Amino acid sequence: MAKNVALLFPETGTPVAGSTEGKGVKQRLAIVPPLGLLYLGRELLDAGYGVEVVDFNAEGYSRERLELIVRNADLVGISMQSFNRSDAQTMIADIRALHGELPIVVGGPDLILYPRAVDGADVSVVSEAESIIVQIADTLLNGGDPSSCPGAIYRDRRTGQIRRGPEAPIERDLDRIRFPARSLVRSPEKARRYNILGERMGSRITTMITSRGCPFSCTFCAHGAVTFQTYRERSAQNVLAEIRTVYREGYEILGIVDDNFTVNKRRVHQIMDGIIEEGIDLAMAVQGRVDAVDEELYRKMRRAGVRAVVFGLESANQTVLDFYNKRTTVEMNRRAVEIANRVGLYTVGDFIIGAPFEGTEEIERTFTFAREIPLDFATFWVLDYAYGSELWEDARRRGLIGEDESNVTAGSERGLARFTSGELEQISLRAFERYYRRPQFWLRELRKLMRVRDRYFFRILGLASLRLVQGIWD
Repeated sequence: MAKNVALLFPETGTPVAGSTEGKGVKQRLAIVPPLGLLYLGRELLDAGYGVEVVDFNAEGYSRERLELIVRNADLVGISMQSFNRSDAQTMIADIRALHGELPIVVGGPDLILYPRAVDGADVSVVSEAESIIVQIADTLLNGGDPSSCPGAIYRDRRTGQIRRGPEAPIERDLDRIRFPARSLVRSPEKARRYNILGERMGSRITTMITSRGCPFSCTFCAHGAVTFQTYRERSAQNVLAEIRTVYREGYEILGIVDDNFTVNKRRVHQIMDGIIEEGIDLAMAVQGRVDAVDEELYRKMRRAGVRAVVFGLESANQTVLDFYNKRTTVEMNRRAVEIANRVGLYTVGDFIIGAPFEGTEEIERTFTFAREIPLDFATFWVLDYAYGSELWEDARRRGLIGEDESNVTAGSERGLARFTSGELEQISLRAFERYYRRPQFWLRELRKLMRVRDRYFFRILGLASLRLVQGIWD
């Protein structure tokens, strides 16, 4: 009889403004299922396991719901990230109270950044898990020794000692990884929970990743540490094969969630050419850098179905961009948004405030810049010193951050900013409010809607803006 594995994503509050410490405005809104769990689900399904994926960030957490899950599970896997660490620990404690002997495996970015044996878990996975999840499940369910499992850390129940398996190899050839098992979240009950466009649209939106890592090294970013400081691409042919599968399965909106989709413009051209030649009709969103913007390529992306692009603009101050090692300029930021807007793409610009030397003048310059350029959506986040980033490591060396602190919000209390963290959070909140309360912004968006006539992305960005503003005004 097949063994059953439950893969769980803990409930978290997604920061809308302010810090990741929980003091800013938060919303509990899951737009798409957790892609990482669907990759693991594919490996387990192909090995003969029964698999259930439960995203508590989409449906809300309760002990009663958890009890139903663990009652039918032979093993539980939990995705742990830095922002849901406490929620994951609560879930582990609840599982132990409900079913003390149920094997629990914990993995995810937080364990890659901060390798450790998580309290209450049988095994912590400190590497990418697609190639090893089946071995770990087989070992735990057959009473084997986890020390044989690559990438595993655990506490020996008899001796209390921390033990670990051999180092897991990094998969260099991403084409070898099977496509995620999206069928695990396509039932009407699960799909309707991803309802930013209404309940009917939950089963029509999905995401994919075509590369891992980023060849750049922004000082605030911990993604390089999560991906072992490597940048790896899937081939254009492999990406097209998954896009073709997504389209045949009836999806209509596809988010490509690479850290930087446009690194290799030749590969992007090949992917877009394939989509156009095959007549694939998907509305897509991507993330890219401003220094890779090319009007010819962006026009092709628009023809292929790309409707929105996300840029990490960060600041309108060159000194801040240099401090973050962006290797871009303010003029590049402006030009990228203008080109994307001109070819009919919706644009999202992410900004960060709270660099150590930023004062009122510099922050106001960023807000003014964001309002001047033709952005369709803007975010203003307080700088976070994330474990694994260069900024975190520098602050730790200077004694401003402790070894056991994984995420610290910028603030003068720590010598990390010219304003207190509370003041920065209030500045962030006011920036959101000032940006979205402008009548001229909404008039510009209506004019763009008439020009572009897109089926989905004006609605997505409009709803996201309204939800965000509602959270601020509340």
